[in-house]
Amino acid sequence: GKAREWIKDISTPYLYVYAVQGKKSLTKTFIFRYAGENRKTNQIVIGKYPSITLAEARAKATELKRLKERGEDVKKAAVAQKAVKFADVAREWIEKERVKSTSSLSRETGRINNYLMPYLKDGDVKTLARRDYAQVIERIQETEAKKGISHDTSKRTFRLLRKILDLAVSKGYIDHNPTRDIIFADTFKTSKCENFRAITDPERLGELLRAIDGFRGSNSTKQALVFGAHTFLRSVNVRELKWQYVSFDKDLIVFPAGAMKMRADFAVPLSRQTKQLLKAQYEIRRGDFVFPSDITSLKPLSENTLNYALKRLGFGDETVFHGLRATASTLLNENIKRHGKGSEIIELCLDH
Repeated sequence: GKAREWIKDISTPYLYVYAVQGKKSLTKTFIFRYAGENRKTNQIVIGKYPSITLAEARAKATELKRLKERGEDVKKAAVAQKAVKFADVAREWIEKERVKSTSSLSRETGRINNYLMPYLKDGDVKTLARRDYAQVIERIQETEAKKGISHDTSKRTFRLLRKILDLAVSKGYIDHNPTRDIIFADTFKTSKCENFRAITDPERLGELLRAIDGFRGSNSTKQALVFGAHTFLRSVNVRELKWQYVSFDKDLIVFPAGAMKMRADFAVPLSRQTKQLLKAQYEIRRGDFVFPSDITSLKPLSENTLNYALKRLGFGDETVFHGLRATASTLLNENIKRHGKGSEIIELCLDH
């Protein structure tokens, strides 16, 4: 059997080492033992040696002794002070998402294991600060820069980190999510969408929008360009937009989950201008698609048609249609002080 022994620390009141001799090894656990109400012995586990050193255990026991002498509920205080490891919160988040059976969970779990756990897993979310989290994202960005790839992974990992810490807030582990104080575009490098050429100069964007306004090509192409500039939806969602997704009564477009390759429907509010544009399109509709191909109304516009139109307008070297999303992300993040909407709102608009 196992030999067990309580060893009192002579120099620190209430501190004991609970030693258990197993077949292969001896485990030692630091425990704070004290008499509670009705002289009943209470104990609080401080931690195992050598994870916790004797000096650390003594400091903790002295702190608990002080609380006891002040008449506070020592057990409650100890629970409140107990470290909450980032790894545990991340696992809780994964379990919560698993219930929803989301298609992106395996990718997000991969990001947690590859990018967050190596640096944060043993950290206590109660003491980890904004700088600790920022350094993790900076490390990912260094790798991206070395490989010459876009900052997509660092951005997605940052969003994921924010979600995990939102859970820590809702569980009461922390009072505030430090990553909510970080504006990604201000703190880190943002891709000027390396894969997609994009205009990020406001004056040049104005020139592009005026050029689109004077576009002499097909109506379907022109209106799709205008609509894309207003909504910064993905190219495929603009081109394959169907009338059945549009609700003029509710001023909404609702893309069904299947069409977006997402777990939930995605709603896009209609501004006054986009509603007006769609109503004009509706008057001349031919078929299911809002922006049908000029060749056949049974098919949507092709990606090439929109990119070729931008080329004809003289902007082909500077942007592609999909680049309008990067334009929106960059300029909206750079002008937060002017429009007053936080980066999380901007991310929500682009997060589809």
